[in-house]
Amino acid sequence: MSATSGTPAEQAAPPAAPLSLGAYFISMGGYPKAARRAAFAVLISMGLSPVVLMTLVTFVVAPISQQTGWSRSSVMSMFSLPMLIGALTLPVTGRFVDRWGARRVAFPMMTLYGLATVAIWASGTHRALLQTALIISATAGFSASLGVGFKVVAAWFTDHRGAGFSLLLGSAVGLFSAVLAPVGNVLVESVGWRATYLLIGLVILLVGLPAQILLLREAPAVLHPRGADSILLGADEARDDGPSAALSTAVRSRSWVLYTALLALSGGATMAVRSNAEALLTPHGVSTNVIALSLSALLVSSIVGQALVGFSLDRSRSSRVIAPFVLCTALGLLLVAAGGQELWLLFVGMCLLGLATGAESSMGPFLSARYFGLRSFGQIQGLTMALTTTANTLAPVLAAAELSRGLGSGALLTALAIASGIAVAMVFLLPGYPTADGPTARAPGRAPVAPDRTIELLDHRS
Repeated sequence: MSATSGTPAEQAAPPAAPLSLGAYFISMGGYPKAARRAAFAVLISMGLSPVVLMTLVTFVVAPISQQTGWSRSSVMSMFSLPMLIGALTLPVTGRFVDRWGARRVAFPMMTLYGLATVAIWASGTHRALLQTALIISATAGFSASLGVGFKVVAAWFTDHRGAGFSLLLGSAVGLFSAVLAPVGNVLVESVGWRATYLLIGLVILLVGLPAQILLLREAPAVLHPRGADSILLGADEARDDGPSAALSTAVRSRSWVLYTALLALSGGATMAVRSNAEALLTPHGVSTNVIALSLSALLVSSIVGQALVGFSLDRSRSSRVIAPFVLCTALGLLLVAAGGQELWLLFVGMCLLGLATGAESSMGPFLSARYFGLRSFGQIQGLTMALTTTANTLAPVLAAAELSRGLGSGALLTALAIASGIAVAMVFLLPGYPTADGPTARAPGRAPVAPDRTIELLDHRS
């Protein structure tokens, strides 16, 4: 294709999803350089996100407790509360991203994130200051990473959203967390917990912030609605999958209510088991070492689940493709309940829970984009994640309370399995995907070459 052939919308658009699996992977290379740079910026922001830094809590709770005399549970609460607050602010961040664009939100939020993380070091053992710094750090970090990343991936990788969500956002968290665990342990033991947060804050400011400034670019689908440039006129209509809906419309729809509820039920059930595994399994004679190994199997299989669901969502024309992954939760819980008799059942059950856990991290953003388009995607996905995160946070607490009141582990696991079964039924109540009225002219698998002017616009004017 020459630089002057085709319409501007076609030239600026990414490749359409191909029919064959081989063409699907090949077409990933058809996106412009600006998209790949934006993907790298998202990857860096996710590697420095509060979700990854939460790995450090395992190693800093004891030193802080010994240094201050605070109980371990109170220290853990100091670090857990900001995570919940940060997730609950995502709808607000999403509104800002939808209105002002990813770049204008990413730069100040990443700056605030780095400064607040440095402030954790400066706060020391002053409880009020430390708690304030932790809250600001988590809130700004969630905005700079998840709040921005979901919209960037959804807008750029329109035909590979599932893969983008699973690889750039989901799997990245698991891999970076696995790297940070041993590194963070060494840092805390060698330089102390305060200096560790100082170093991380400096990395955020010296690596994370420049990456957003130099690499992060807006996609054509979000440039056009804000009137960024007439050459990109029609880019989002050409490739957005359906009519774009406002937040008020989305939250009243059957599709949003159903997929948010099923993600909350399934995810909450899995988190209840993960957080209370010892209390659930030791009464059946399962050793703590075996429990730890089974949880490791869950985490490893979650990476597999993230990859599988991403490719499955991209290549399916129905939301029912998520049914097997949600079903994994119900089956996994039943197998874990029988794990006291046969250990292999425990490990198989934990692996099934891991597959479901990994898949759920991509289901929400993909379905939000597929059902409601990009107009208010940041707000819709932010609200969805806030609600599901709240469910994942409260479910372990409620499960622990029921166990302390004398409810048997078998009865609790059965109740959680029933809740997950309800989530499976909700999948089949989801309506079909909406379709845009405007035609999509490009043939499947075609990867048009964008003209130099379009790439220049994306690189210098977004």
